[in-house]
Amino acid sequence: MIASSITYGSAGLRLSTKDGKPAMTEAWKNPQLTSYFTTPVAVGKEHLYLVTGTPPGFGGRGTPPQASLHCVEVATGKALWKREKVGRYHAGLMKTGDGKLLILEDQGDLVLIDPSPKEYRELARSKACGATWSHAAFADGRLYLRDDKEIICLRLGE
Repeated sequence: MIASSITYGSAGLRLSTKDGKPAMTEAWKNPQLTSYFTTPVAVGKEHLYLVTGTPPGFGGRGTPPQASLHCVEVATGKALWKREKVGRYHAGLMKTGDGKLLILEDQGDLVLIDPSPKEYRELARSKACGATWSHAAFADGRLYLRDDKEIICLRLGE
């Protein structure tokens, strides 16, 4: 299990039972992986993708907020690579049915990447909506996005 917060960082937790009750131990902790809004997304059993960010004022006076995408080893919590500026505060992640990742950046860009533990591989990018703090939703071949003015439905896969 992965737990993450903006103040604590991220931790890998091993779930078990002890004396017939649920228990857990911390496998690793990485205080640099401070996830603000986004839930990490696993790709396979060995890697997860996580967006880190800083809320207003968190980085100190004069430090502009910035969101970054990281590829992380599940077993160790080690960040294998980092792609900076995938958003100002955050970006939403979603795994596609064919194993790719969709990133909805908070400025409205929708980005398709081919996840790789070796490098960031962007396949496509499009301005899909206005500024948003919402996560995308997918149902019946349609992607739903919301910005501060409207809800947008995009038909995918045809």
